[in-house]
Amino acid sequence: MNICILGGGNIGTLILGDIGAKTGVSVRLLTSRPDEWGHTIEVCGRDGTVKSIGKIDL
Repeated sequence: MNICILGGGNIGTLILGDIGAKTGVSVRLLTSRPDEWGHTIEVCGRDGTVKSIGKIDL
């Protein structure tokens, strides 16, 4: 499955990390600043523990 997220704000980042951690899913990020993003993103809980690590295709 291919998914495109428009914008890397708070909600876009959370969705990216969650969906990007699933196997068989390719997530692309459309952002005005692609050079500021890496190819993975960590979603952390309030206590600082990593909840998921998502892959990003820029």
